[in-house]
Amino acid sequence: MVIILTVLAVARVTRLITTDVLFEGVRSRAVKALIEHDGEPSLVRGKIAYLIVCDWCASVYVGAAAAGAYWTWGETMPYMATVLALSASYVTGFLATVTERGE
Repeated sequence: MVIILTVLAVARVTRLITTDVLFEGVRSRAVKALIEHDGEPSLVRGKIAYLIVCDWCASVYVGAAAAGAYWTWGETMPYMATVLALSASYVTGFLATVTERGE
């Protein structure tokens, strides 16, 4: 159960970073700052910026952070409450999307 909740929490945080409107301003400023450093585009910095908008890419790092959090706090109440809240948010968002389309 802990693994399922953690995976759903990783999916939620990844979506928050890469696509949610809530962080759109921060995301766009970060990408612009990375791509247009010193007024010139940089291929390396552009690839780093890509990590902010790519679900697959960002999920690796979010997953690593989640694994580290589990390693540090295990199945303590703060860890479990956090992954439960993030998992519930992700599942609720998914179900809202599905029901809006009438599927």
